[in-house]
Order: sequence, then C-alpha cells, then structure tokens
Amino acid sequence: VNVSSVHASTGFERIAAYAASKGGVEALTKSLAVEWADRGVRVNTLAPGYFHTDLSSGLLDSKWGERIVRSTP
Repeated sequence: VNVSSVHASTGFERIAAYAASKGGVEALTKSLAVEWADRGVRVNTLAPGYFHTDLSSGLLDSKWGERIVRSTP
C-alpha cells in the first residue's frame, strides 16, 4: 500500500515537486499492480484529502482554505 495525495491529480500553487512525486507514486502503483497480478499480489494507493490538523490548520485557515473545502468531496 502506497500513500499518495489528492495533488497527484489536482493542481495547486507552489507544490509542483510534491505533486510530481505523488504522481510518480500513483504510476508506480499501477505498474506494480499489473506486474505482480499474476502472483496474486495486490498493490494499492491511498490518496487522502486534507484533514484539519495542527500541520494543515495554517493552510486551511488561510485564503486557500475555502477553495480546498469546496473542491473536496
């Protein structure tokens, strides 16, 4: 099980390198799932959205917070 991010498929300002790395995690997961399927190995990625924590509160309470909440199912 790999951990990705909503930013693998959703653009956001000033996190291009982070988004690229999470996109790579998702591509790796898909490739490994196909490669290992015949051995009965399942490969998955979790891509959580934002959770209000001490670490994310600065962002969620900023001008971007409303945009993030609107775009999160």
